[in-house]
Amino acid sequence: MPVYSRRLYQTTPLYEQPNSQSKVLGQLPAGLTVLVLDLQKTWLLVEAANNARGFISYRAIQPPRGRASATPDLATEANSVPSGPPPAEVQQVVKQEASAPPVQKPPTLPADAPESAPLEAAKQLTDTATAVEKQVAQTWNRYGGLLTALAPKYGIDPAILAAVVSVESGGAAFGPNNRMIIRFENHLFFDYWGKQNKAKYDQHFKFNATQRWKDHLYRTATTEEWRPFHGDQLKEWAVLEFASGFHTAAARMSISMGAPQILGSNFKRVGYAHVNDMFAAFNDREHGARHQLLAMFKFIENDPYNRGLPALRNEDFVAFATMYNGAGQAQTYGNMIGERTVVLRRLLAK
Repeated sequence: MPVYSRRLYQTTPLYEQPNSQSKVLGQLPAGLTVLVLDLQKTWLLVEAANNARGFISYRAIQPPRGRASATPDLATEANSVPSGPPPAEVQQVVKQEASAPPVQKPPTLPADAPESAPLEAAKQLTDTATAVEKQVAQTWNRYGGLLTALAPKYGIDPAILAAVVSVESGGAAFGPNNRMIIRFENHLFFDYWGKQNKAKYDQHFKFNATQRWKDHLYRTATTEEWRPFHGDQLKEWAVLEFASGFHTAAARMSISMGAPQILGSNFKRVGYAHVNDMFAAFNDREHGARHQLLAMFKFIENDPYNRGLPALRNEDFVAFATMYNGAGQAQTYGNMIGERTVVLRRLLAK
């Protein structure tokens, strides 16, 4: 899950391990904002401003309105960050794997709708020198036509939209294997399938128990060595296909997909009835890039806290990155979006 911030509503002990019998590392005062790094049942792994890291009870971040529930509201948490714990509809999809509905094709858009505009920009950029210039120009050349057509609908400069796509995926919707770019998240596959099949999961998948988004390893047989796979699209797809042999829907909900890198578990937020529909639409070689970009707009537009669109309109890129990528790297991603926006505007003005 991504890193994000939460405010403490009460003074709380900071424990070394996720239980109240472990060593107390200190006391965190009410009102303090902490970074949430991981969720383990009713415990949060957090980092405070002084770099102190440890576990706190989930109750500490719940407003004092009556008796706090012993179980965190995972559905709310999932909707408040780009990729949180699985909401109810995700759990339901896992349970109904055997009766998954046939894949539904996306509806045909009217020819005069802005969503039907040509992908490629009318003005192609070629006068580039630096690596950043080349990347934003490539993104603009590929998708500037559609982004320009959609910009008035959302009230956002199309250069900003292209900068966001450039930062998320380098402007690529498909990899060298002619399949959409993906990233398989071991810890999410554990959440969706592995918890109920732990013995089998542990034979084939690993992740860091404390920082769950790190140290992802897999093997197809217990006689093999554990091996990494991130950073290589052929390997990412090999892991996805292997995991799909255990549970297709859970595996697909555990990947970030395409140019906007949207998790499959967000299928409903971006307008699909089932993760299989999203997977098929995004991976369609002819129309997949368009479906991916339209889903990015829906993901931003359907933020339950309405943070994304106002942030882009106001060019508050750190606030936008907090919504889209989580708070942990918001400054870094925000700065990159701002930098690429300036570069692209300069190239377009030539």
